[in-house]
Amino acid sequence: MRFISIIFLTFLSCYIYGQTLFIDNIDKNIWTTSEKIIEQQTEINLSKLKIDKDSIKADTYLIEFNDKMLIYFYDSKSGKDSLIEKLRYSFIKEPYRFEIEYKDNSVKQYEIGINSSGNFASLHQTKDLYACFETILNKEDESKDGFKTNGYVIEIPYEKSEKIIGKRIQISGEILIVKGIKNDAKNQLLRQGRYEDTKYIINPKFTILN
Repeated sequence: MRFISIIFLTFLSCYIYGQTLFIDNIDKNIWTTSEKIIEQQTEINLSKLKIDKDSIKADTYLIEFNDKMLIYFYDSKSGKDSLIEKLRYSFIKEPYRFEIEYKDNSVKQYEIGINSSGNFASLHQTKDLYACFETILNKEDESKDGFKTNGYVIEIPYEKSEKIIGKRIQISGEILIVKGIKNDAKNQLLRQGRYEDTKYIINPKFTILN
């Protein structure tokens, strides 16, 4: 039993050490990945760039972590890179998690994998967390399902809506996706419901900005 405990503690120490190395080195290096990073990805594999860009033989994506996550596409034929994405990101400790805020305002959380180190990181998506964005709601945005804004549907009690309509507000909350006919084989046979998926913000919180 003691032997097993020692193995487990050694394993845990290596795991945490690998995560720490990645976090400590993330903004000191350029990272590469063979696939474009999009919100639907469940796994992101990053490798530290150890050679000059001119020596890269295949098209790839280069990533820099500054105040934002900068994603470049590198064209190996021309030897040039172009900025294609600029995303917000953050770290959460205990346990270590990595969050990316995508352009659709969704925030994805990733677990830093066991094989991560100072030279490599494997990020595994855990779940959709929430949306957080600024907007101005108008009467015209209201439908039978709720207010539609930034690609989301939000149910707002009448008393609350009267206080925030026409004002710049920040909205945040958990995301619930209701499958549409397009992505739901069962509904497709019945031919009922919306064609596209509908994204709802559950238990939204509102902050008036002005």
